[in-house]
Amino acid sequence: MTQRGVTVRMSVRYTVPDRSSMCDVFDLVLSPSWVSFVSQAVVPYLKHSTPADRTVMDDFTPISVSSADDCVICMSSLGPPTTGRSPVVVRTEPCGHCFHAACIASWLERRSTCPTCRHPFPKQIRGSYALRAVSTALVVPPDVLAWTDAMHMNLGGIAIRTIVHVTLVEVLPSMTGTKFACELHAAWIGDYPPSAVKRRLPAPTKQHLGALHDQSAPTLNARRDAAVKRKRRREPTPPLPPRRDGRCPDPV
Repeated sequence: MTQRGVTVRMSVRYTVPDRSSMCDVFDLVLSPSWVSFVSQAVVPYLKHSTPADRTVMDDFTPISVSSADDCVICMSSLGPPTTGRSPVVVRTEPCGHCFHAACIASWLERRSTCPTCRHPFPKQIRGSYALRAVSTALVVPPDVLAWTDAMHMNLGGIAIRTIVHVTLVEVLPSMTGTKFACELHAAWIGDYPPSAVKRRLPAPTKQHLGALHDQSAPTLNARRDAAVKRKRRREPTPPLPPRRDGRCPDPV
């Protein structure tokens, strides 16, 4: 059985506490508390934003519509246009609602319910998943990079934008109860234009579902987190346990 994987991109704005350095920030994003924070942000997102399974559209029936009913997604008529080519219309199964094929296909890339009655379709992401990698890029003002001893200087009050790529892998039935190592990676880059930042980040190797924005980062406790060294880059984390309803499980 093939093991599936997904990658989610998070964007977090973090204000460095007073009397904290970049070393302290690195200790935070390479610690178990950061893994816990990421897990608590990603799991609800997967629960509510998971697209429908790609095979769902295969069960929809193409139909001819002569009425003036509208597609509830684009609010345009389902009937034939006065000029031009008629768009393809499909009827969902089993709830029987009609939409433009292109509209419902786009809808199901972001949601897994019928737009009209909220009938649930099979989700693309279901079962149990475990965190396997958390890669964090700290985007700092370019002038900070020019400081001679930026890693150890007091950065209190400086706002840092972090871009986090989270990789999850499916926990197959044969792996139930297995503990997985979560790889932690971190780097800092200058606050360059978005196109330049994108080129500097590693491209996701698995399916990219979407992005999370404006999450609240955990508070950095300098005394506690300074004790967490980079040797913990492979923190063992238990897999997220399966649920009977098929939804993504809650974080442990």
